[in-house]
Amino acid sequence: MILVCEDHDDLRRLIVAVLERAGLRAESVADGETALIAMHLEPPQLLVLDLMLPSKSGWDVRKEMLKSARLRRIPVIVATGVHARDLRVDELKVAQVMNKPLCGEDLVAAVRRHMLPEAS
Repeated sequence: MILVCEDHDDLRRLIVAVLERAGLRAESVADGETALIAMHLEPPQLLVLDLMLPSKSGWDVRKEMLKSARLRRIPVIVATGVHARDLRVDELKVAQVMNKPLCGEDLVAAVRRHMLPEAS
């Protein structure tokens, strides 16, 4: 399962639809706090994470993930409107940073490249 954390409803639904059309199972949440709760309940194979979120920013979500032995291994693709060159990507320790607007084909390729195998 891929978890999508994006606060803009239309974009969140679009990302999930693109992933599902590609044959991937995706769930979504609208804020960072809910993302952390969801990941503790069922760790995803990959997290697509926006940085500008209500309740807990994507930066804070990633920092908390890195503190958790259970969550730190989950690959993260950051999807952001902030240009990658303006980010301190090395601090994020993520699999990939993608700029919005996202290209569906590129997103699916990145997800397939970085996601963990499904647990049995």
